[in-house]
Amino acid sequence: MPPRIRPPALAPRLLSHRRYVTGSSSNDQPYHPKVCALPFNVSPTDAHNAFAAMTYNLQELPDMKDVANLLLNKVRDRPIFGIKFMDLTDTAADLIWQRVKMTSMYLPTWVVNTCVSLSYVLRERGTTEKRVFGLLDATIPGHGYPPLANLWLSEPWPVSLQPRPFTPSMLKTTWYDDVGTIKYTVSPLKMLEMWKTLPLSAGEFRDQGIQIMPDAQLTGTSLLPLLRPVYIAEFILPFKNERMTLVLPAWINPSFSLSPMQMADYVYQPRNRTVPPSQASYYSPNTEANANIGITMKLMHDAHNPRSLWNTMGPKLLDVMKEARQNRVDWASIGGVDDVMWEDERIVSYKEKDWEERKMEVGQLQQQETLKTLFREERTDLTEEEVNHKAQMLSRFIDKLRRENKPTDGLDLEDMERAAARYDEEIKTGKQ
Repeated sequence: MPPRIRPPALAPRLLSHRRYVTGSSSNDQPYHPKVCALPFNVSPTDAHNAFAAMTYNLQELPDMKDVANLLLNKVRDRPIFGIKFMDLTDTAADLIWQRVKMTSMYLPTWVVNTCVSLSYVLRERGTTEKRVFGLLDATIPGHGYPPLANLWLSEPWPVSLQPRPFTPSMLKTTWYDDVGTIKYTVSPLKMLEMWKTLPLSAGEFRDQGIQIMPDAQLTGTSLLPLLRPVYIAEFILPFKNERMTLVLPAWINPSFSLSPMQMADYVYQPRNRTVPPSQASYYSPNTEANANIGITMKLMHDAHNPRSLWNTMGPKLLDVMKEARQNRVDWASIGGVDDVMWEDERIVSYKEKDWEERKMEVGQLQQQETLKTLFREERTDLTEEEVNHKAQMLSRFIDKLRRENKPTDGLDLEDMERAAARYDEEIKTGKQ
């Protein structure tokens, strides 16, 4: 049975007014009932070892002048022959990264499923083109606190570790550590409104020859408020008075007995340690190696088109979007979190089967919208009503091919149209 298509909500359904926008409290429910959370799946010991492995990788050999200056400073404050072995030990400790503290924290995020129809102009062509994207399990921050808002935090959760409704009991881990929280301050619905007022060409896109139009259409949108567990560790390098914040996602699956060095690949670190943490761009070795963690985006029916420049511009666009998300968006200025937002039907609570169905719906909508775009480009003689009819007809036929495990890529549009018409006729006459 094909998944049902939910029409986008025209207006939010309002319930009685309640405020769920504060942080944790010992007496009150800290979050709206729609908010879910992933449990901590990494022990504090494993987190400590991962951070230690990461700082070991980042450790640099000190300049001998720095070592000499440290010793001279200690001797200067003591009488002759007053320097002790303990001073040498302290000096050595000052030359390496030292952990100041490590805390457990829930970071508010939004998980997004939606079908996006986007218009853009490529410099090489000069004409406006439209493409349809599917965003599946894409993550945006639900708060604006740097540097934590600059983390992707899109690593998938294990199948055995599903989100569940948040309860105050989750403010203590199974290792009896207290968990801090941050309130939701970023509304994805407010971001949709802000999109309409963006300039036609942001600098990052213009440099790549891309002009994004602010006329994006979103359908089948589902927004899941999800608290993601992390360990946050603060380190200092005393002899340089340099500070650094590292973050480890605590929902990753360590069931394969990952070594500390392997766990360190998941640790987020500043790209430039000389930049203050509040302004730093963050990444992890894992996100560097897996671009889909940064932006989960699927493009349909375009890679086989030899006339398309997407094969060369697509990767550039993804890189630009990743940098813009971290460096250009002022998450603290968005706001928009209120009772009206929470009761909007596009904001959902998590149920595994329902969430998977919603992702299937995005794929279905993406397929239909892509087919509409193809018909508008290739068959300019068709009316909009005919475009919609043919897109739905071909979409049903493509679903049939998928059910039969037959190829669906690189197919000729006219051949598909004829085959889809025959299939539709078989359905009407009861042969299917």
